[in-house]
Amino acid sequence: MFRLDRLRVYSEQDEQGSEWSEATVSVFVADHRELAVSEGVGPVDALSKALNRALCRFYPRLEALRLADCKVRVLTPEEATAASVRVLVEYHDTNSEDIWHTVGVSLNILDASWQALTDGVRYYLLRTKPVVQAEETEAVSACVFRSFFVREINPMNRSDRNQQYPPKAIFNPRLLQEANESMFNKG
Repeated sequence: MFRLDRLRVYSEQDEQGSEWSEATVSVFVADHRELAVSEGVGPVDALSKALNRALCRFYPRLEALRLADCKVRVLTPEEATAASVRVLVEYHDTNSEDIWHTVGVSLNILDASWQALTDGVRYYLLRTKPVVQAEETEAVSACVFRSFFVREINPMNRSDRNQQYPPKAIFNPRLLQEANESMFNKG
């Protein structure tokens, strides 16, 4: 589905008390790296919006996914600032009105939030069918194709730098089909 490359969250408050948060998320879908930035009402909302923005290109059905609530609880208050926290998020599916909760636990509140957010998104992707299966398959396939193709013709990946550029790109469609089947037909 996807995996985290990196994330960054920035929060700011001005003299009048106005607050805003910005999140930058970099994720991999297949071998394609997608970077997205979003602002939100608090760091968890900003993270959720950035994750959604990064993934919607590949999974258009995520447009129906809404972060509805987020609750944080300190699990070990006696440990003061080294305490573990639990983040509970609530998601809504605007297409079916379904509601579900996911949880993340960590010493780092952003890590716990990321765990809960990504578990909620993965749950949604696993339990729903694509609006247009071919559209999602093609989006991920295009990235897989591009990564295979770029590896083949990129001169930085060649051991003999004296050969004529660009070399003939040899692409095996069966290899792409096998990659797609392994990603989309896991039962």
